[in-house]
Amino acid sequence: MTTVVRSSFATQDPDEAVEALSQIYGDVQIRSTPGQDFTVSASWTTLGPLSTRRIRWDGALAPVRVDNPGWIKIGQLHDGRLLLGTGRAEVRADRQPFLFPRQFFEGLWDTFDVTSVVLEAAPVQDYARELLDDNRFQLNFTGSTPLTRAAAAYWADTMADLQHQVLANEEAMSFPLIRTQVFRSTVAALLHCFPSTFLDHTSDSRTRPELPAAVRRAVSFIEEHRQESIGVIAIAAAARVSPHSLVAAFRRHLGTTPTDYLRTTRLDGAHADLLEADPTTGTTVRSVAHRWGFPDLRRFTVDYRLQHGEDPSSTLHR
Repeated sequence: MTTVVRSSFATQDPDEAVEALSQIYGDVQIRSTPGQDFTVSASWTTLGPLSTRRIRWDGALAPVRVDNPGWIKIGQLHDGRLLLGTGRAEVRADRQPFLFPRQFFEGLWDTFDVTSVVLEAAPVQDYARELLDDNRFQLNFTGSTPLTRAAAAYWADTMADLQHQVLANEEAMSFPLIRTQVFRSTVAALLHCFPSTFLDHTSDSRTRPELPAAVRRAVSFIEEHRQESIGVIAIAAAARVSPHSLVAAFRRHLGTTPTDYLRTTRLDGAHADLLEADPTTGTTVRSVAHRWGFPDLRRFTVDYRLQHGEDPSSTLHR
């Protein structure tokens, strides 16, 4: 995975726009109307199989054809409207994220401002198989919008961090391990926010009536010691297996990792405390977050919102 590459352009020439957009979207065709104003600008940041893009389009209505197989594109509209396919308009008051059609699509573009995250499909598939410990798993998305408003907010927050904090950190991006983790964390957010066969698979796993003894021991240990400073090594010791075997078992049977499972139980504990707390006695979201092992209040709020569908402050003051 290479280091971060940044590019941008702006033009009023449709031919130049086609050439530039083809570099970031694949095969692009634009049929503009002679004599009518046309302006397009774009900027993009690429990190190997992951890129973020922003396109501002302003001008006469123009039919567009895009063919970009092998990539997964998630967009978020900030202004205007973006017509994709026959009669499909991405126009939402809440501007929630959406999946672009896979591979070929047509549209009518006039005025819009859209950001997108683009992921190479093959490594996304590979990572989903690794999480599920299933080399035959086939990833297919079964909807174009996030599962819930909380999931939409989580994706938007994650992508804002990716664009403005993570990729902007040139020093951090110089380390191969961090670059790999950035890709994996982005894919994990995608897999858990948008409806797909991945979530169907993990849902089936969670409803299996019998779990291996090691997993049951680990789950029991996590739930009993969730307010203590424990990690994978301690959990694996309680389960009487190696850390590697424990992680593989959790991925296979629960569709998650011991660390993620621990975080989920801690978020549930924080939720219960916030419901019972009286804010007039001095209890704050920060104090509850710290009690449950979440030092970063912003990250806690994002994770809490995804899991419980509201901000922790809303729970506290309910």
